Amino acid sequence: MDAFWSAPPVSRTLTALTFVQSALVYGGLLSGYRIIFSLDSILKFPPELWRLATPFFLTGPQLNFLFDLYFIYTYASALETGSPRFILPGDFFVYVLFVGTVIMVSSSIRYASSATKAHAMSSHYTFEVDKKRNKEFASPIYVNPRSCTNSTKLTAGCLLGRLIFTSALILAFIYTWAQDNRGRKVMFFVIQIPAEWLPFAMLAVTLVMHGWGSVMSQGTGILAAHLYDFLTRIYPTFGGGRNYITTPAFIQRIFDGHRATSRTYGTAYRPGQQSTQGSSSGWSSSFGSSWSSRGPGRRLGGD
Repeated sequence: MDAFWSAPPVSRTLTALTFVQSALVYGGLLSGYRIIFSLDSILKFPPELWRLATPFFLTGPQLNFLFDLYFIYTYASALETGSPRFILPGDFFVYVLFVGTVIMVSSSIRYASSATKAHAMSSHYTFEVDKKRNKEFASPIYVNPRSCTNSTKLTAGCLLGRLIFTSALILAFIYTWAQDNRGRKVMFFVIQIPAEWLPFAMLAVTLVMHGWGSVMSQGTGILAAHLYDFLTRIYPTFGGGRNYITTPAFIQRIFDGHRATSRTYGTAYRPGQQSTQGSSSGWSSSFGSSWSSRGPGRRLGGD
């Protein structure tokens, strides 16, 4: 438990929520239909407001359960602790809220605008329906995009606004990480590629395995991450504009106990209760306390 609580707060929370919800769904204890994004369910009375968050916390089945959890924690924690974009407490939390909102809105608009072309839509997830009892089975499964025309299946990508956003959120993390590491070489399977190509290489694999519908769904993550990059870095730096995406003071106070420590070789995460004296200044900090009280000294043999 010490390792869990010492992890970056936003990253560990995202990973834990995704693990718990996915385990409940794939274990048959929670109906997957109840956690997907559904605009009509959110707008009805009483509103099912939990659907604004739960679509971000469902992994793929089988081995994808492990891979998705790994990607979420690896790239989220790398951004939360090492990205120069997130300096103030709560900056990464605001980033997650922003990209999540853009993913949700852009996906809803895309599916709403093409609702009459259900055969062209797809999602990684489908929820089978027992036609006799008209009840959903608990576990989502991967399907081919062409199965959207099958009337015996209730497919997340085939109905208006019913979506899962986990893959798009992961790709947003990867895109932002790749922009922070431009010029660095990374291994993709057995090929070494520039880091900035990584999110597009993953989209190419998605295209081969799941088709254009899944590429469009995941691509909203790149769209959201690039929009954040444009509004917070590109436009203020090169366009002379103002950065309007700032972290509110009350969020900074909430995350103030979990600070990121700047170092010459990166950023290190430090829990809030850790003493700040004699630490967090890099490898030379151990010398500072012993030599800072010395005088300037004199050259031997001088006048």
